[in-house]
Amino acid sequence: MVPEPVVARIEHAVSWVLNPLSHSQTVDYYRREIEDAIFAIDELEMALKRALHPPNPALPILRQMLADRLSQRIARLSIPVATPASPP
Repeated sequence: MVPEPVVARIEHAVSWVLNPLSHSQTVDYYRREIEDAIFAIDELEMALKRALHPPNPALPILRQMLADRLSQRIARLSIPVATPASPP
């Protein structure tokens, strides 16, 4: 469900960056490590969303079918399409 590199980054972030900071320890971290911890959490969130809500491969086909049906219905009703008037 979650890619192994993301798991490793989360484990590092929790144990070496976020946990010591939450206990008010004096920690001398570089900005890059703290940013990477934040980005790792974002990647975890995205991986979980993809796992819980996978894309539906049939959706584009269903959209096209709906568009075709609407076009056929409009053609059968002979709805005139208004064209903008040309300037004099």
